[in-house]
Amino acid sequence: MKKDVLLQIGQKVLVKRLDPRYGRDEKTTITEAIVEKIGKKYFYLKGYWSTKFSITEMRDISNYTSVYAVYLFEQEIKDEKEYFEKMKFLRDTFDYCRGKKDFKLDQLRKICNIINNE
Repeated sequence: MKKDVLLQIGQKVLVKRLDPRYGRDEKTTITEAIVEKIGKKYFYLKGYWSTKFSITEMRDISNYTSVYAVYLFEQEIKDEKEYFEKMKFLRDTFDYCRGKKDFKLDQLRKICNIINNE
């Protein structure tokens, strides 16, 4: 959830198509769009007629699931991709069925200390 987003009319933003058929970051389309109209809760982009976007969520408003996510900077997209890659790595490493790793007790303590910021 993004908050305190400063949008201006005429500002260029990046729009990422969220296609559930391909997973998170495979074969996604990223295009540039211009902010056309801004209200209290929603904003509209040129070329995305009848699609309103939430200012706090930076996603399109839909009865089903979001189709588009809006970003102000390309670095946000890269950071999000890296975040999901790292989370997948950790999930696969520690998953009971997939991650059959033999950790020593002191390795596990160090991992727990890092996670708990100790």
